[in-house]
Amino acid sequence: MSELKKNSISGKLIILNTERSKRCNEFLKKQTSCMNKNQYEKDCPLCLGNENMTPKETFSIINDRKKWIVRSIPNKYPILTSEKNTENQKDNFIHGEHEVLVESNKHDANFYNMTSKEFVYIIKMYVNRYKELYKDNIKYVSIIKNYLMKAGASLEHSHSQIISMSIVPPTIKEEITNARNYFNENNSSYFDEMLSNKNNIFIENKFFYAFVPENSSYGLEINIVSKYKSNFEEINEDEIELLSDILMKTYKKLKEVTGHLPFNMFLHTLPKDDEDNLKYYRYHFHIIQRKWFFGGFELSNGIYVNSIDTEKLIEKLKNKKN
Repeated sequence: MSELKKNSISGKLIILNTERSKRCNEFLKKQTSCMNKNQYEKDCPLCLGNENMTPKETFSIINDRKKWIVRSIPNKYPILTSEKNTENQKDNFIHGEHEVLVESNKHDANFYNMTSKEFVYIIKMYVNRYKELYKDNIKYVSIIKNYLMKAGASLEHSHSQIISMSIVPPTIKEEITNARNYFNENNSSYFDEMLSNKNNIFIENKFFYAFVPENSSYGLEINIVSKYKSNFEEINEDEIELLSDILMKTYKKLKEVTGHLPFNMFLHTLPKDDEDNLKYYRYHFHIIQRKWFFGGFELSNGIYVNSIDTEKLIEKLKNKKN
């Protein structure tokens, strides 16, 4: 039986049909392991020792041996450039900056096997570059991660990307609008409702909680949400520690329950200086494992099919030890 739902935050229509998960997929059967066993690859521009293969770094954290642990560099092929609009250019001109965030000096490191301390370095880099790129007339800064080729990554070495933009993306505008509408209809924030309900939460700490959204467009989706803050740039040292801890534990649980799958991760946060929506919104990370892919039905109709039994997934994630 198929059930039509609407996601409260994204606004997307979802068809829930768990029978679809039983489909045979010949392509997935033929996949081989993507895990690299080497800490160093001579042809990888992101490996320690190959810094001459990349543009000059914009940020780094150095260890006791004077070696970088994480570093950021300008993207060689940026989606946006810092060139600003002039009188001779059209009104739809968009500008920004695009950097690559190298998350480890080891080629074989990935989010499924990283420690909480390694995540601390990563989040500190995210925060530094987020604040540095939020300047001039920038309206939004996006942090995204594609892991493995089937999730859109072009390099194997663990990295994220950060892109500043002179616009607020439509997806963020829609999330904020839907969050405000939810509050007006229920007299409570969507994110606070998730926190108080706890049915879908499989891990939480003092500042964050991780839950499985019931009506996700993507099937294997996790949200990690700040309990109290709407703006990512306001994160403090204590929160960085606990965000890193919940990220580490979440990825370990996912590896045990659903496997070492390609995934996308991205940050959604309230744009800076948007004080009108503070009580409706909380910054959060989306983690989407890519076991399945969009087909013609989704692309042609704008309705997404979710074949995951959410209750069983939550139960498995809760039962896995941290």
